[in-house]
Amino acid sequence: AIEQLPPNAACLVTRVSFSVTRAGLEGQLLGATLQHEKPELEHRKSELLQKEEHLKVELAELEKQLLTALADASGNILENEPLIKTLESTKAAASTIAISLAESSRLQV
Repeated sequence: AIEQLPPNAACLVTRVSFSVTRAGLEGQLLGATLQHEKPELEHRKSELLQKEEHLKVELAELEKQLLTALADASGNILENEPLIKTLESTKAAASTIAISLAESSRLQV
C-alpha cells in the first residue's frame, strides 16, 4: 500500500506491524483476568511497573551526572575529594537501584 503513494507522501508514512505474539497475547489476557478477578493485584503490578520505570530513569540520570563530573574533573582524579565523594554516592545509589530493580523483576514473575 505504501508503494502506491507518491514519493513525497511515502516518506511521511510509517509502516506499523500490528502482529500479535503469543507472549503478548498471554500478557494481555492475564492482565484482563487479574483486573476482573483481583483488581488489587493488577493495581500493584501497575505501581511496580511505574516504580521500575522511575528507577531506570533515575539510574540514567545518575550515569549522566557521573559522566559530567568525570568530564569536568581536572588534575589528578585520585586526589579530587569532591569527585571521589560523588563517585561513592553514585555507586551507593546505583547499587540500591539495582537491588530494587531486581526485586521488582522478581515480583513480576
